[in-house]
Amino acid sequence: MRVRSILALALCAIAACRFGSVDGVRRVTPIPGGGAPVEHQQIDPKTGKPLHEWSTIAVGDKPSRKHGKESVMRPDGSKEWERDWDHGQPAGVWRSWYANGQMRSECFFDGPTQERPMTFWFDNGQRRMQGPAQDGVRCGHWTVWFANGQVAEEGAFGGNRREGEWKAWSEDGKRSFVRVYQHDVRIEEREGEPAPAPASSPEAK
Repeated sequence: MRVRSILALALCAIAACRFGSVDGVRRVTPIPGGGAPVEHQQIDPKTGKPLHEWSTIAVGDKPSRKHGKESVMRPDGSKEWERDWDHGQPAGVWRSWYANGQMRSECFFDGPTQERPMTFWFDNGQRRMQGPAQDGVRCGHWTVWFANGQVAEEGAFGGNRREGEWKAWSEDGKRSFVRVYQHDVRIEEREGEPAPAPASSPEAK
C-alpha cells in the first residue's frame, strides 16, 4: 500500500513538472532535454480562451528565451499582437491590430543594417505614419497623416527621433509650417511658404 502511495505521488510530481502552471501560465509541451522550443499558454480564467501564446528555448546553461511566434489576444478572442522571435531577439514581422480588427502597426526585423517599411494606421483604416526603419528603429524620410487622410508632417528620423526641419500642414491642407526638431523635441515652428499639401493617404487594404 505504501509503495502504491509513493508511486502515485511520484507520478503527480512528474505531471506537475510537465504541465506546470505559474500565475495562470502553463506549458503545452513537455520540457525536452534542451535545445528545442517549449510552448507556453496563458488562459483567461473567466472565459477559458487563450490570452497569450509563445514559445521559449534554452541552449546549454543559458536562461530560456522567446523563440518562434508569439500571439497576444484580447478577452473577446480577437488578436492584438503577433510577433516573431529568434533566441530572444525580435525577428520576422511584428503586427498589431485594433479591437475592430483594423491593423494598427507593422514592422519588419531583417537585421540592424536592413531598411524596411514601418507603418502605423488609424482605426478607420487611414495610414497614420510610414517610413523606413532598421529593426524597429525609425530612420530616413517619414510621412505623418491626419485621421482624414490629409498629410500632417514630412521629415527625417534619426535613431527613432525626429531631427532637423520638418514640413507641416494644417488639417485642411491650406496652411503650411516649418518645424524644427532636436532629439524628437520641437524647438521651433514658423509659418512656411504657402504651398499645397501632398496627396492624401489612401485607405489601408
